[in-house]
Amino acid sequence: MIGLADERGIHTIMDGTQADDRLEDRPGMRALKELEISTPLSESGLGKEEVRVLLRESMLTDLAEKTAQPCLATRIPYGRNITHDTLTRIRQGELLLHGFGLKTLRLRDHFPIARIVLDADGMSILMTNNLTRGQIVKRLKNLGYEYITLDLTEYGG
Repeated sequence: MIGLADERGIHTIMDGTQADDRLEDRPGMRALKELEISTPLSESGLGKEEVRVLLRESMLTDLAEKTAQPCLATRIPYGRNITHDTLTRIRQGELLLHGFGLKTLRLRDHFPIARIVLDADGMSILMTNNLTRGQIVKRLKNLGYEYITLDLTEYGG
C-alpha cells in the first residue's frame, strides 16, 4: 500500500482499526505505528458498537451487521513468516468451512496443523455430523494440512 500511495502521490494511508482493537497486543498495531498508518476510528475513540451505530444511521445497515473480518495474518502464530501461499491456504480453508454452514470461525494455521476455532453452534454442527466432519478433514488435507484439529475453546471465549 505504501508503494502504491507513493506512486499516486497519496500522503496518508488509513485503516479500519477501531478503539476496541487497541486493547489487544498485536504485532500489527506496532507495525501501523512504525509505518505511520492513520487509524481515524481508533484515534476518535470509536469502538465496534459505535461504528455499527454510525453505519446504521448512514443507512449502510448491510455493513453494520457484517461480521468482523480481521486480517488473515491474525491466523498465523507470532514469529512465523507470512507468505502468500499461507494466506491463500487459510482463505481457502475458511471459505470451505463457511460452505459447510459454519459461520463464526477462524482457521488457525500451525502448518502442517489446521486448528479450527468455532462458536458453540459451529462446534455442535461439527461434533454431531460425521459426514460433514469427514468431508472437512478430507478437503483441508487437500489444501496441504496433515492434521486437522478442533480447538475446544469456544470462539470468543
